[in-house]
Amino acid sequence: MRKKIKQYTAVLLTVTMSLPGTMAYGNVDSLDAASGVVDASGYLKASTSNAQQTIHIASPSDADEDEEELIDDRKKASPSDAEFDGEDVFAKIYDFIWQDPEEYLNDGRLELSATAEEQPTLEQIVSILPQSILAKTGETAENTSADEAEDITADEADITADYDVEIKVSGWQCEDYIQNEDGMWPTSGTFTFSAEPEDGYELADGCAPLAVEVAVSDEAAMLAANAETYMVFTRREDNTSTKSVTVDWDGTNLSGKYEQYLDVDSRIYREEDAFVLELNNYNPQVETCLDIRKGKWIIELNGTSVFDGTKLPKDSASYGLWIWSDTDVTFTGSGTLNVKDDRSGISIGKKAEVSINLEQDGKINATSPYSVNESGYNRHGIESYGKLTIKRGTVTANGPYSGLYQSGGTFNITGGTLKTKVRGGNDSSRGLYFCRESDCSLGGIIETDGLTLDNATGSISGKVTVNHLSLINLSESLLTIESDGILKNRYFLM
Repeated sequence: MRKKIKQYTAVLLTVTMSLPGTMAYGNVDSLDAASGVVDASGYLKASTSNAQQTIHIASPSDADEDEEELIDDRKKASPSDAEFDGEDVFAKIYDFIWQDPEEYLNDGRLELSATAEEQPTLEQIVSILPQSILAKTGETAENTSADEAEDITADEADITADYDVEIKVSGWQCEDYIQNEDGMWPTSGTFTFSAEPEDGYELADGCAPLAVEVAVSDEAAMLAANAETYMVFTRREDNTSTKSVTVDWDGTNLSGKYEQYLDVDSRIYREEDAFVLELNNYNPQVETCLDIRKGKWIIELNGTSVFDGTKLPKDSASYGLWIWSDTDVTFTGSGTLNVKDDRSGISIGKKAEVSINLEQDGKINATSPYSVNESGYNRHGIESYGKLTIKRGTVTANGPYSGLYQSGGTFNITGGTLKTKVRGGNDSSRGLYFCRESDCSLGGIIETDGLTLDNATGSISGKVTVNHLSLINLSESLLTIESDGILKNRYFLM
């Protein structure tokens, strides 16, 4: 503002007259209105007809008083209010921050999503872009500290130290954001929207432009980029290939093309902190197997449902039902689930936790139908490397190497019924096979053709009926029969 006062004074000094006597100082109120024109700044401008007769010169004391008034009113009046000989005087904007009360911007960038059915229009984008800025201008240096003053050049002496001047912006436009021949707005791309400050202000050299980058992204692509895969359905295409669809989750929404592999009665949804796979007589015509890869799941069984990987290509590395490590799966409902695969019917990964808590008439049947082991695989009805708990319902597991195989981890049956069997006339002592420091707690009702502990520990608190009982590596294997446990067996092997 000191610059402005000096400028006003310099301009006024150029207006001269040649009247006899001394020069007069005074307020424009003491002058005849006909002698000149009073402009918005409160000073008199000489008209062409009286340029030889009238003059008003601001004294130094007048300048100090006017400077204080204009500093206090800098938010009320535009700098362009001061005009001399038709020339506008603009305040410079040296730096600014956006006024974004709704916090639409992310680091100065506006990110929007679009679909083929709905895209943001130009008017909608403009309506949420900032309508004002807080700026550092060249109006005053009152708030500049001594330290800051050392870094400010002589030409910058009047720049405000704080972003304390609110300036409106308008005229948002972008030449590239247009509709196509079908009337659709862009569904993806990055666009620069530019605006202008209100009258009386202009950007100083080196100031960033009044522009916002608007990024429009395809909604489906955004979800795919941010989502993680939680479940996979794999289906046989022919004798040499398979096709898979995923169930993805981005923290808010489920996505993926999984619905094409579900029938009309089955569904997947989110409930509180878990995902729910509701199977209602799910029995696809083409062999389909299921991987549960991540998260907490509830599998609700209604009617009879089937997962079958027996005819998938041998190198597909799948199971009828594959529960990956670090997942949490609970089976509920009164239906029946039949699972079979050439390798193992059900495979439970390390650190996975699986709980079977069916209604009394609910059933899970897991089978590897091969009669012998081939291709180096030990095939099982159920193989578990994590934590498996049976609370209620009936579980049946049959395989050519073992019925139920627990390697490491823990196995608990606290209720319900477990039936296991070795297929194909192989070693029947492995109907239930616990090994590699696994720990088993056998309650409920168990019927098996063999129980083997190989470097494992176990306890019996329920009713266990076996044809063969085998303890291998006696120094590392221990079986305890609790006071309420019952063990019926025909052969005991060591």
